[in-house]
Amino acid sequence: MARVLRLICCREHTVRKSVRPIIAHIRIKHIACFSIMRKKILLVDDIKEFRALLKVILSGSYDVVTAEDGEKALDMIEAGFNPDVIVTDLIMPGMDGYQLISNIRNKKSWSKIPIIVLSNVDTPAERQKLTRSQTIDTFLNKPFNTQELNAGLRKSLDKVLENVN
Repeated sequence: MARVLRLICCREHTVRKSVRPIIAHIRIKHIACFSIMRKKILLVDDIKEFRALLKVILSGSYDVVTAEDGEKALDMIEAGFNPDVIVTDLIMPGMDGYQLISNIRNKKSWSKIPIIVLSNVDTPAERQKLTRSQTIDTFLNKPFNTQELNAGLRKSLDKVLENVN
């Protein structure tokens, strides 16, 4: 990307009084904005304090939007919010994480959104069921290690970039 940016800058300086410098300037702005765009995370958990804590932890690197249950999360997505990754609990009142995951995977336009589960549900059978069926990308237990969460987020975001290219 730096090479492309450098080439565009060189072109801008070599062309005199024409439209090309303006186009090059626009391209530079566009590339710079794209490279620093923060990824959006939709965090779904029924515990307000946990949402607040995780938002503080992740806000340094990501734009974090929260929802208190699966229904509110789906409403946000249907209203046009397009998260790069969804981090959800499984056990919540109203629409739980299982239903949320099912709804997201069953809608074609949302099916590629990576999902990370952060939950207390930690039976080996449950973990295998969710990861084998490829409905989720990462499963982490509460309490969680922030390094594991960041690694899961990076893995999920890399997967998004692979799908784009």
